[in-house]
Amino acid sequence: MTISPDDDEPRTADTLSDAPLTRAPTARLLGVHVSTVVRMEKRGVLHPKIADDGTRIHDLAEVRELAGRRVRRGKPTASKTSEAASSYSRSPELDAQVFKLCRERRTKQEIVEIVRQPYEVVYALVNAWATGEPALTGPDDLKDQIVDELREEVTAEVRGLRADVKRLEAVVERAEERLEAAERMFWEARQRMGRE
Repeated sequence: MTISPDDDEPRTADTLSDAPLTRAPTARLLGVHVSTVVRMEKRGVLHPKIADDGTRIHDLAEVRELAGRRVRRGKPTASKTSEAASSYSRSPELDAQVFKLCRERRTKQEIVEIVRQPYEVVYALVNAWATGEPALTGPDDLKDQIVDELREEVTAEVRGLRADVKRLEAVVERAEERLEAAERMFWEARQRMGRE
């Protein structure tokens, strides 16, 4: 089964196990943009195999492990905000159950498995419990909170990239200065040799 990088068909657990996992499906599973997958490859976070045609093929087990680590660190993954909002049914019983599990020091992943609600819903309720702020009142609040958190994450990543660019510009500037100095030394040495 061949999958193009811009394949938008939903993938089930069955199709994931037998299909090559290219960058676009990997990005969807991790809840990130394809460019983030590329950066993860460059940083050595993901280790794709390269097919004969140059396509990067990711190991499903490695992607699932990374998704699990992202969940444990509190980062949204494959569940989309709209899916979470559409299936979100706010009830005092859900709030009480999540808060009780928080007092028992359960992880967000355990709470999701127990209450059977989308990760984003549990994430929002756990944050409300931890901060003492009012819990969300509905799907729009959930969407706004997730968008704000993602905006902060992207902003931080952009700041980091800008800092990297400044460091690289400084390295290039120093290299250009050294090259100019070497060229001057070369021409001075050549002139001296011509006089002798």
